[in-house]
Amino acid sequence: MYEPLHRHRPASKWTNGDLAARVGADLGLPPDDEQRWILDSIYAEVADDRPAAFEVAVIAPRQNIKTSTLGIAAPADLFVFGAEKHVWSSHLLDTSKGTFRDFRQWIESNHEYADQVDYMEGHQDLSIIHRESGRRIEFRRRTGKGGRGLTGVKRITLAEDLYLEPNHVGAVYPTMLTRPGAQVRIASSAGMEHSEQLRRIRDRGRTGKDPRLAYVEYGAKVKACADRNCQHTADPPVPGCAMDDRDLWWQANCALWCGRITEESLNDLRLSMPPAEWAREFFSWWEDPVSL
Repeated sequence: MYEPLHRHRPASKWTNGDLAARVGADLGLPPDDEQRWILDSIYAEVADDRPAAFEVAVIAPRQNIKTSTLGIAAPADLFVFGAEKHVWSSHLLDTSKGTFRDFRQWIESNHEYADQVDYMEGHQDLSIIHRESGRRIEFRRRTGKGGRGLTGVKRITLAEDLYLEPNHVGAVYPTMLTRPGAQVRIASSAGMEHSEQLRRIRDRGRTGKDPRLAYVEYGAKVKACADRNCQHTADPPVPGCAMDDRDLWWQANCALWCGRITEESLNDLRLSMPPAEWAREFFSWWEDPVSL
């Protein structure tokens, strides 16, 4: 039985994660047990409309659990929990556009949900708007100034957090100060050398002591290759290379546990990607500065 490398959430009195899970099922995204833990953490409360966690961070390999789970939570905010505005922030505008299209496809798969919303799709203005209430999900490219002046934002999802910069934090986080029940959701693969802000979140999350941070990190424990001079080539394969250890593949990639991805698809990427990038993306082996 495989488990995340690190997992912790603040104490709470109850959770409404089951309501969010129902939205996921309605949109063709029935959550597995790992996703349910994240949804339960997002919607855990200490009082009515008072989340137990101000921040919920999910660190995991690509195409495993991050967007598929936080992508359930955002529509749940719109349709069930009454959040006036949810901002989904990505590093690149193209990523925001892709996520917007995914959300639209999910919603339009269920006419009961689709009949409740309109879509705004301009060059940079991307929104899903609840027709009756005016509640909305806005999809934005992250900038150092983009969060300043935001009003009515109760939920923010920061995708691709490995690119998060100090000025992004300074632009976004203060907008939550006067919003009771505000929450920031963070999604990323393992950090690069320059991922200072994400590394701070990781270090807080791994201790399990932050009373307002729910944190889960999926990955494989670092293992040395049989040959210390191994170059990690996949073609031809190197006997004893840690990157070809299938047990490490299963440790790191929770989507294997429920069958959303396969060993074959991972092997295709192993053959195609530079070894260091593959290890960061699919083992969650961080690119920490040497001084660490």
